[in-house]
Amino acid sequence: MGNAFFTSTALSIIVGISAGKLERSITIYEAALGLGIASGPLLGGFLGTFDWRYPFFGTATLMAIGFIVTMAFVGEPKNREKRRTPIEIIEALRNPGVRINSLIALGYNFGFFTILAYTPLTLFGLTTFQLGITYFFWGTLVAFSSVILVPRLIKVIERMRLLEINLLIFALLFVIMGEYPTYRLIAVVLSGILCGISNASFTSLAMEVSPFSRSVSSAAYNFLRWAGAAIAPILAGILGQIYGFSFPFYVVAPVILIASASLFIYAPRLRSAVTTNASKIE
Repeated sequence: MGNAFFTSTALSIIVGISAGKLERSITIYEAALGLGIASGPLLGGFLGTFDWRYPFFGTATLMAIGFIVTMAFVGEPKNREKRRTPIEIIEALRNPGVRINSLIALGYNFGFFTILAYTPLTLFGLTTFQLGITYFFWGTLVAFSSVILVPRLIKVIERMRLLEINLLIFALLFVIMGEYPTYRLIAVVLSGILCGISNASFTSLAMEVSPFSRSVSSAAYNFLRWAGAAIAPILAGILGQIYGFSFPFYVVAPVILIASASLFIYAPRLRSAVTTNASKIE
């Protein structure tokens, strides 16, 4: 619940205070998220070498610091939005652009949270610190690709085409993790590049395809995409227990392929939504 509150609120606030510079605000958001994703496993792994409780105490301490900093330095944006209702979120999902992008992101997040929540259980023989190091490098690549790589790549290749290719490679990586357990650790680390590209691209599209306010756009997008995050750990765990640790990776791969194919099919509609909303802003 805390994560859900944060992702919707933080994104809408950052977009709101960035004076309409969407790309810049998304970069700031992804940079902060990437740094947290990179440093969290390292700190957790280090604290976990002393006692399994310490990572939780460390997280609570950081949350307390974040709360204090927010109260002290984060004020209401000048262009504060009016109060919204849950009904507006549901209405936003009736918009084809918002709904399509969010559903495709749901499929991607199914894979993202399989990497994040299930895969560590299949990396046998690692100490808590070694596992932390592994996900530190993964998180570093998430941050690098979302902040440094994506802005350069979209100058060469159109964003939706980049995302299509990225999802195809992501699906292939899951097949490799299922077929070759020996290379699973390397595949996890390298998947950080693909996750960073997807995170930044889907977040940007969530704002660009939506004709609604930033808070409604963020909430509608996160509402659907986190459904994939909710399903992945439970389903992967059940399938892994019944059919073997590698089986969930073979399930995730076609889900990601469907997401990539859906993006290819509906890309014209999403491009039209982006163009329409951009002309309204101008």
